[in-house]
Amino acid sequence: GKFLRVNLSRFTTAGGANTITDLNPHINYANSALPIAQRIQSIGDPRAIVWKADGSKAYIAGMGSNNLIAIDGAGTRLGSGPIPVGEGPTGIVIDGVRNKLYVLNKFEGSVSTVDMVTDQEEARANFFDPTPMVIKAGRKHLYNTHLGSGNGHISCGSCHVDGRWDRLGWDLGDPSGAMNTVSGKSFHPLKGVKTTQFLIDIIGRGRGN
Repeated sequence: GKFLRVNLSRFTTAGGANTITDLNPHINYANSALPIAQRIQSIGDPRAIVWKADGSKAYIAGMGSNNLIAIDGAGTRLGSGPIPVGEGPTGIVIDGVRNKLYVLNKFEGSVSTVDMVTDQEEARANFFDPTPMVIKAGRKHLYNTHLGSGNGHISCGSCHVDGRWDRLGWDLGDPSGAMNTVSGKSFHPLKGVKTTQFLIDIIGRGRGN
């Protein structure tokens, strides 16, 4: 759980220093897991950000964590916790006149209306989504960061972005294993570095994009 962090990077047009802020300040990366009450405070796989017109506040959608967080102009999280919305939020539109947010929940096939005064979801409307049910059922296993990691910010989709190949080689050999014979052929337990094609085939069938 230490190989990835959800960061916000900010820079000035005048060429000032780049500032990086961890959007999950509650995570102690020395530990591999948080209690569930803290794990659900995490944002994972952010896909959208929208700012108020005056730049004082922004909302970020976590596609993997099924929530929004609010931050101030310095990137500090605001409020008592994330705002739960539908499954797979990937887009946000802000209506500054009405103090409303409209959130596209891609995986669920719905749009959430969020009140920016209370920072709470007040309505959710479904729309027709032709995505096959087998893909809908499998998405949570690839993308849900609260289910997929002890700290609530990482999922399989963190490496396999949009269900694609991670292009990493893995040594899946077993140095303590014995030779195996399958259909008359001998297979050594030390296979060396290989790409996990079998995993890619599975993910490809349930691609979330």
